[in-house]
Amino acid sequence: MPEFHAREAEHQRWKSGVLEGRIALEQSDTSAHKVYAHQNEDIVRLTPDELKRKMAAKEAARAEGDLTSSPDRAL
Repeated sequence: MPEFHAREAEHQRWKSGVLEGRIALEQSDTSAHKVYAHQNEDIVRLTPDELKRKMAAKEAARAEGDLTSSPDRAL
């Protein structure tokens, strides 16, 4: 992308100015962007105990050689 490479020197001067405090960046309101993926209501999360039970059942099934009864298959 030549348009970016052509402006690299200008970008480095700007970056230097910001890092040295000669250029102040405006403070943006980011409060609307503080929702994380794990806060999505549509995602079902297991409790640590549920996860331990599920993994134990999966490992037991693998030890028996029967992966068809894996807890993941029920989902």
